[in-house]
Amino acid sequence: MPKQLPALLVMCLLFASIAASAADPSFYVRRSTWEETMRASREALMQQEAQRKAALEARVAADPALGRFAPLEEAVNFGDEPRLVRVRVAGLKELYVGAVSLGGKRTVGQYCEPRLIDANGKATRVALSKPPVVATHGPGTFLPSSHRSWQTVSVDGQELQRGFVVDRGEVALQLDGKYEWFEAWIAAIKGPKTEQVRFTADYRSRYRLANRGNADRSRLWELVQRDFGTAELKQGRAVEDPHEIWQRDWRPIWRR
Repeated sequence: MPKQLPALLVMCLLFASIAASAADPSFYVRRSTWEETMRASREALMQQEAQRKAALEARVAADPALGRFAPLEEAVNFGDEPRLVRVRVAGLKELYVGAVSLGGKRTVGQYCEPRLIDANGKATRVALSKPPVVATHGPGTFLPSSHRSWQTVSVDGQELQRGFVVDRGEVALQLDGKYEWFEAWIAAIKGPKTEQVRFTADYRSRYRLANRGNADRSRLWELVQRDFGTAELKQGRAVEDPHEIWQRDWRPIWRR
């Protein structure tokens, strides 16, 4: 019986290795060294991302609502007067509105009096606590106008008292094709005058796209470490990659 233990152990390790390989993502291409593995896998991952981009472009071309949609991307300086933005959303199922500071301070974006307008001109207020808001994405903060961080701003003497604050994230709205327009006053608050906030509105989640790419790249490092060992990986990176090029995103020459 004891003589059978090494054989059983080998079989278990073999099955475990096969199971791990079967669960590996399709972009993982193992080679004889970790550098060759990383290069081949990165190129395979970029090919997959290019295919997903092409599929999205085909979807846009086939959908009239997406084809005529013009995304919002507007930078606002801290201290500027609130700015009214209107985004046509006719036929869209979802809309993602967000804000991110373009500087290093804590300047945040504020959507004041946001609302959705249907074909009959009926307006629906947008609030974080109820539909059509269905989710928030990103690592930042999302606060309602009832929070102490809210700053009431005025336009032509009229106070804009409702809305929400967005800091490094986006708010997902479920539209289901029921509305024609999204409109809101946008303002950058809590920062020096040299700071800017970029406001965005898109039919797709930019944070989900970014998170998927980051997750795939993190997973690639985990697989390389699993297959080549932490010590070899650290030594190779220290000697052959002193500037940590492998830890940055890159494009091979044939894709530049």
